[in-house]
Amino acid sequence: MGSCLSKGCVAFEYTKKKLADHPNVAYIRGLGLELGIDIVKNKQTKEIDQDAIPKIQAHAFKQGLHLAPSRSCIQIMPPLTIPNDILQQGANILINTIKNFR
Repeated sequence: MGSCLSKGCVAFEYTKKKLADHPNVAYIRGLGLELGIDIVKNKQTKEIDQDAIPKIQAHAFKQGLHLAPSRSCIQIMPPLTIPNDILQQGANILINTIKNFR
């Protein structure tokens, strides 16, 4: 359990740091290895961008990252046994997909 909490903290902080200033990311939250990222049309109104979420998921999937389906946020739930290098690779795919969207 300690390993997944440690990995989760690293993944959470890394993702949060890389997407903190993104105009379409309202919240990044997580527990352990499960992360949720709210994709919004506008940070001020916090209106969820339900059109963007499936497009981001599809683009990430084409790059080898499967994201959990959700209508209100981007969810990532890697296995608890994921090696650190694969976790980092997945985080980078997610971050780059969100940054390059639009």
